[in-house]
Amino acid sequence: NGRHDGTPTHSVCFVWNSGREGEDVELVGDFTSNWKDKVKCDHKGGSRYEAEIRLRHGKYYYKFIAGGQWRHSTSLPTETDEHGNVNNVIRVGDIARIRPAPSQLQIRDPTVVKVIERALTEDERFLLAFAARRMAFAICPIRLSPKQ
Repeated sequence: NGRHDGTPTHSVCFVWNSGREGEDVELVGDFTSNWKDKVKCDHKGGSRYEAEIRLRHGKYYYKFIAGGQWRHSTSLPTETDEHGNVNNVIRVGDIARIRPAPSQLQIRDPTVVKVIERALTEDERFLLAFAARRMAFAICPIRLSPKQ
């Protein structure tokens, strides 16, 4: 619906994976003083740059400025605005609608659907490691036998 309701309670990590080492990458959108202010993205190694900001519920359009060029990510959902510009789009606070519509998907590998790339929290890393250990044990259980 495009409304931006309430206080900015959702931490959103925006990721640009097409950067070059030492390149300036910035995030802009309708949440940055209506496209006027720029948020500097932090270089995380290789081609990865990130900017984490807090947003209210609502639908937002955004782009990245990489090396002085305004660009959108082709691996994240996009929409064309009323001026014909292709922008990335995110709906905050509505988990079911964050996934791109089938018409927006440009999937190279049909088994992969990327929603929003972000770093795992400490709890998520712990749960993932715990699940991996349980799965590994289920596949190859340890059998103890008495010494002879």
